[in-house]
Amino acid sequence: MAERLRVLRDFQPTMSADRARQAVGAAGNAARAAYADAVSAYAALERDELREAARAVMAVTSGRG
Repeated sequence: MAERLRVLRDFQPTMSADRARQAVGAAGNAARAAYADAVSAYAALERDELREAARAVMAVTSGRG
């Protein structure tokens, strides 16, 4: 999502995208499948839809959703 929204250019990430992918890979097949599903789902979204999806994820992860 961050790559699609290009926030990586605006903020200093705490972990590189490559390192994040490695961490997902180390979590096992289930995590890889979930990651691939998420990438696929977000890739199909238009920019406005992607922003809304990011807001929804942030609301859920912050306890507001």
